[in-house]
Amino acid sequence: MNNNQLIITKKNEYKGGGNGYKIIEFNVSDPAENLFAVVTPIKKQ
Repeated sequence: MNNNQLIITKKNEYKGGGNGYKIIEFNVSDPAENLFAVVTPIKKQ
């Protein structure tokens, strides 16, 4: 069974600031390494 899923979450508003952040999670079918998350800060212009 291949259970590959791509979850992309964007949040452009943050309380107490105005900075946005983007979280990308990639889940592969391998039980050993099944989670890969990248958090990238975004500067709002």
